[in-house]
Amino acid sequence: MYYRKGYFVSEQEERAAKAAALLQYEEQRQRIAVLETEANNIAKVLEGTATQLKNRPETFSFDALQLSTASERIAALIADLKATHVDVTRLRDALKRMGYNPRD
Repeated sequence: MYYRKGYFVSEQEERAAKAAALLQYEEQRQRIAVLETEANNIAKVLEGTATQLKNRPETFSFDALQLSTASERIAALIADLKATHVDVTRLRDALKRMGYNPRD
């Protein structure tokens, strides 16, 4: 039995908590990779749109609804990335307190 944060836990419970934290950490790191890929894909589309607007503004057209939807998606993506980074930091700190040195 171990004394942890004001209560006793078994070694098995301690290992299970460590494993769960490590799994959550890796899942959140993978989520960041997916979100960053999505952000890069959006950036490529925006770069193409900006190039067209810059070089051939007379041929440029856009759908206001599509633009509004894209803007909302970008805002949601950014919020999701920020929240996921906060989770990764929290989990990394928890793992360090447990004696692990997670890779960044």
